[in-house]
Amino acid sequence: MEILVFISTEVFDPFLKDYLDHFKHQSIMTNDFIKYLNEYFPDNKDLKSFDWELWLNTPGMPPVIPTYDTTLADDCIKLSKKWVSWDGQGDCPFQISDLSSFTAQQVKEFVALLLHEAPLSLRKLKTMDKVYDLSSKTNTEIRFRDLYAWEAARERAIARFEETKSNFMYVARSLLARDLNLKE
Repeated sequence: MEILVFISTEVFDPFLKDYLDHFKHQSIMTNDFIKYLNEYFPDNKDLKSFDWELWLNTPGMPPVIPTYDTTLADDCIKLSKKWVSWDGQGDCPFQISDLSSFTAQQVKEFVALLLHEAPLSLRKLKTMDKVYDLSSKTNTEIRFRDLYAWEAARERAIARFEETKSNFMYVARSLLARDLNLKE
């Protein structure tokens, strides 16, 4: 939010903790936040000029669009494009170190990006598993990510879910329905 331009995170974080503690177990309005913020930072002249009306009541996109760091996603995109463009012939240009710095979320994203492309050849898939040892991963979101794109398995999963959903607790049933893109 634009307000952080006027207040550094080192100063804002303690305010936020105090704010949450002060208003815990209460229902409050936006004006309560604004008043508390101004009382907490009485000497901040820039804060007094903050355009609350613009941020809170103007329709459309926010007046300032934040710039996000896409470094982690860019690494996934770069590696997936490299796999797609490799013809599968000759020496393998990939190494275990390609994924060694990736978080589990990045590996999951890398696999998801590949699913949006034309199917990889069996040779490429075997090479990928040999290089990255994906079949030994214990993270099921990584290991079985390709099943999300398997339409025949989806139909069987939905049929099985419909047969057995009465056996599940509400939360599990709702999460499974969401994973299967069903309205529950």
